[in-house]
Amino acid sequence: MAEIVKHLEPDLEELRESYRSGKTKEASWRKSQLKGLLTLLKEQEKDIFKALEQDLGKHYAESYRDEVGTLSKSVNLALSSLKDWMSSRKAKLPIAAFPSTAEVFPEPLGLVLIISSWNLPFGLSLEPVIGAIAAGNAVVLKPSELAPASSSLLAKTIPTYLDKKAVKVIEGGVAIGEHLLCCKWDKIFFTGNARVGRIVMTAAANYLTPVTLELGGKCPAIFDSFSSSWDKEMVIKRVLGGKFGTCAGQACIAIDYILVQEGFAPTLVLLLTIPNSSSTFFFSFFVNSGFQTNRKSLFFLQTFQLELLRNMTKKMFGENPRETQSMARIINKQHFLRLKNLLDDPSVQSSIVHGGGMDEDNL
Repeated sequence: MAEIVKHLEPDLEELRESYRSGKTKEASWRKSQLKGLLTLLKEQEKDIFKALEQDLGKHYAESYRDEVGTLSKSVNLALSSLKDWMSSRKAKLPIAAFPSTAEVFPEPLGLVLIISSWNLPFGLSLEPVIGAIAAGNAVVLKPSELAPASSSLLAKTIPTYLDKKAVKVIEGGVAIGEHLLCCKWDKIFFTGNARVGRIVMTAAANYLTPVTLELGGKCPAIFDSFSSSWDKEMVIKRVLGGKFGTCAGQACIAIDYILVQEGFAPTLVLLLTIPNSSSTFFFSFFVNSGFQTNRKSLFFLQTFQLELLRNMTKKMFGENPRETQSMARIINKQHFLRLKNLLDDPSVQSSIVHGGGMDEDNL
């Protein structure tokens, strides 16, 4: 850490100088950096898959769908839209300003700090980098230390493919993050939880730095009944896919609970736990014990842990899914224990309808 802190101020000054020189504002520079990112994604694809498997146990198909493929589309969108994004636009003025005219000219902010999350360590790191570069800024990226293989790969490859005088990666844990927040920035983009978001916002207030906070949330699925068998199949697939389709449910967009009419709840429970033609998954979920049958409003169901239906698990992951390298895992022991404590709670344990197994040794 001491070595990183020692070089931090000279690195930041180099970044500021790159921005002050005006080169990051040029369309040619922005295009070259975006194309460099595209090349990185193509040439380092296998290493990206390997890092994601190491950190999160992600299958390469999921890694491509949620990170590499999505990022490639974002870069191509930025390249095709750059001319339009950089163009000035006429602005309306009040009648009192007649015959004056006005135009709005897009201008970069300066030096941008991006602090990313661990559940999509490439996607949540490089998506804001794409935007910052396309806008003509100099960038510091701090990847999450909870995904060390991904963080290391970003630190290794970005200086090779991008302008290292204008785009830098700084690795480290909480102490490095706190040190970075003490510095002056022209924009901060943070992805993470609300607790750290408050710290980021407080630090930014010292310099009146504009901040974007992507703090996730608790996402419900809401429905009352199935009007047809087609609805039944589609809803079940989407509920299960929406919960566990990304990083084993460790995503802010994953479905965390279901709101359903009380009378329809037993049917839903049955459909989600018993194998049928539409449901290729079974999973552990529990009924909130605070909502009993005498409740007239909504019956609250909260989904929790992913397993695969027996025949599908054998087909996809072999006889013992716990030994496979193709299924995403809980990120670390701290998060595992947090979830374990939840399931071990007597009020929750008594409400588990199906599943609930754990494997602390194979995270």
